[in-house]
Amino acid sequence: MGSAEFLLAGALPEVATDLEVTLSSAGILITAFALGVVCGGPPFAVLSLRWPRRAALVATQAVFAASIAVGLVGDYEVLLISRVVSGVAYAGFFAIASVTAISLVTPDRKARAAGVVVSGLSVAMVAGGPAGTLLSHFTGWRGGFWAVVALTLTGMVACVIGIPTAATATTPGTGTGVARELATMRRPMRSASMFRRE
Repeated sequence: MGSAEFLLAGALPEVATDLEVTLSSAGILITAFALGVVCGGPPFAVLSLRWPRRAALVATQAVFAASIAVGLVGDYEVLLISRVVSGVAYAGFFAIASVTAISLVTPDRKARAAGVVVSGLSVAMVAGGPAGTLLSHFTGWRGGFWAVVALTLTGMVACVIGIPTAATATTPGTGTGVARELATMRRPMRSASMFRRE
């Protein structure tokens, strides 16, 4: 999913030519994805706190894949909107995936679990972006994005198969409500020390 942010940069001239827009307008497509991540991610993460985590992971991937696919068959304006939507879905998935990974392991492996999730973004930057760009050169710029859609759908199936339902439900009384999240944003240092004690 992270590859969708980076592979567009390698095919920007081709995108601009195909959509009959200027290179700077094509570049705004990258900005649109980033805006979706930054502006939509935090509110989505807070609102989804009470959702069953496996269902939330599958839903965010479904929205991501659908928005990418719709953008590929539409014109520039449709693609621009779909980039914002896919950015929001990606940010939501990333937040939920981190929490889910931590909840599935013993306390001594929480940092490692979070690191594995974060490393996915590094792989997207180092390998996914260039690989998608290379594929786009052989199949047209849309080819790399269709590959992202296919891999995202595969990820949905993997979540359904690999993540137990019982381990991903947020239970009442665990202190993971909206009020606590907002308190964490107001006083991050105090919240961090409380987390260490827990």
